[in-house]
Amino acid sequence: DSIGAYDYTINLARRPVTGSLLSYAGARDPASGRVWGGVVSTGIDGRLAWSRGRFSSSASAGAYQLTGRNVLDNEHLTLRLASDWALIRSDDQRLELGLTLSAWHYAEQLGEYSFGHGGYYSPQRYLSAALPLEWRGRWHDLAWRLRGAVSVSRTHLDSQLFYPDDPTLQALAESMPLPSGFSAPIYDASDGGGTGYSLSGALEYRISNHWFIGTRFDLDRSEFYTPNFFSGYLRYDFDGRPLRIDFPPRSPTPYSSY
Repeated sequence: DSIGAYDYTINLARRPVTGSLLSYAGARDPASGRVWGGVVSTGIDGRLAWSRGRFSSSASAGAYQLTGRNVLDNEHLTLRLASDWALIRSDDQRLELGLTLSAWHYAEQLGEYSFGHGGYYSPQRYLSAALPLEWRGRWHDLAWRLRGAVSVSRTHLDSQLFYPDDPTLQALAESMPLPSGFSAPIYDASDGGGTGYSLSGALEYRISNHWFIGTRFDLDRSEFYTPNFFSGYLRYDFDGRPLRIDFPPRSPTPYSSY
């Protein structure tokens, strides 16, 4: 919706956390038969955007509660500020250079895979700055989007117990020999960060007024984080638009991102 020159959105959502197999589907302990994991994020987020000429900016924030079976509860806060400058702006093309600042906070560090952890990245402090360059456009029945970015980040993770949600298991771990590299049954605090880059794109072709075929990819490269994503799709538009193809491509949204 909009108020004057400002556009805004507000979302309420309950989504699975897809950071790992443990966070998404859970795991079963072969010794005791107990199950843990299957984390769900429930919360609210909003975005406010405005533009003037070739310049546009936005601010977004979110607050979420993360819960899972036999996993310590967690809280997640996010803040993002972004600005873009349109280098090229026409009816068929956009080339934009931007600056994005992001901050995350999790109440608990639950990124490990022992009983009670969630298996999802959960830093107590995460700060990043990115410089994205995005080109999107269309030509006849073809639409595309290509985006690259370089970034720098700093992170901090607090120490955490081996078994943060089970005092009995934690006490047992304290009485037994520890794995190599541990002086106590605790995951040590750590600081990290560095530089990274990402590349993503989408391509869509209109076969007819109703049918579209397309593809999408996402690549991320930073220390300890190198995910790859690729998809192809066939989309049907019930409205059947005889006008020129829209851009950027409207690729389907995964269920976990709704």
